[in-house]
Amino acid sequence: MIKKTYIIIALTLFPFFSYAEEAPRTFSDLLLIGTTITQMATQIGVAMAFVVFFWGLVVFIYRADNESERAKGKQVMLWGIIALFVMMTLWGIVVFLQGEFEFGGQGGSTGVLPLLPE
Repeated sequence: MIKKTYIIIALTLFPFFSYAEEAPRTFSDLLLIGTTITQMATQIGVAMAFVVFFWGLVVFIYRADNESERAKGKQVMLWGIIALFVMMTLWGIVVFLQGEFEFGGQGGSTGVLPLLPE
């Protein structure tokens, strides 16, 4: 199972390294690629947490007559909210630390989550 995971990760990252023009030439370029991958993963994680929350809402509303299904819907909504809270809190800490230590060349925290490309 672990070998399959490594193969999937390698195949996913292969396009980043396959073109000579776009291949990282310095460590800074490699970090930029890592940052891009992290931002994409963050966006996907936030989107998945929203989907989980709304799926729980749909189950909660659609199965309103069945108490056990309503409880399952509440549980799914709760986990979606917890996931969103944890991700946004961690990202807020990252933005704060970037501003404090002047990482990323911004010279200070913008307070805006980089969920959209600049």
